[in-house]
Amino acid sequence: MAEFILVIKGGMTDYSDAAATAAHMQEWYRYGGLLQAKAKIVGGAGLTFEGRVVGPAGASPYHAHGHDTLTGFYHLEAPDLATVEALAAQAPNLALGGSVEVRLPLAMPRTS
Repeated sequence: MAEFILVIKGGMTDYSDAAATAAHMQEWYRYGGLLQAKAKIVGGAGLTFEGRVVGPAGASPYHAHGHDTLTGFYHLEAPDLATVEALAAQAPNLALGGSVEVRLPLAMPRTS
């Protein structure tokens, strides 16, 4: 098994519409079940639109905008890249104009 990161970008729904939000979340629950059936979910999270951006000049408010907005990630173990690409192609955000990056994590030495 190899490790992969799915970087979920864009494809946001209108969160002011409760019914649309509930339906969209059901799609994500279904997708999580698919990932569990075909790969091992090591970790991940959906991300809110609240936060701070820290740079050399200090911190400023985070402003989410557009289809490149990072909305979540999954850390998976799967047999191969082809399996993960096939899973990424079924992500619910794709139907709303979003994208999924399939990335390989960089192995970092562990320190205690």
